[in-house]
Amino acid sequence: MPKVFKWIRVGALVAPEVAEVMRYGFNRDTIRTMIAHKTGYNIDSGTWSAGDLTAGWLPYVASVVVTYGVPKIASILRRL
Repeated sequence: MPKVFKWIRVGALVAPEVAEVMRYGFNRDTIRTMIAHKTGYNIDSGTWSAGDLTAGWLPYVASVVVTYGVPKIASILRRL
């Protein structure tokens, strides 16, 4: 089970970038979007955006919460 959870987290880490490449192809705009999703920084305008950062990291954070949190909660409930 730990290997399955590991691959779920890895998949969630790269999912936004893979979706971007599948949708628009691999070009300069896609690379800019991928950088914005992982860092929150827009190279063109020189600004930082929390929305871009959220779009890039939310799937990973959610998968970490699910793969670590749910088994922990289940074990706590089993002990009750």
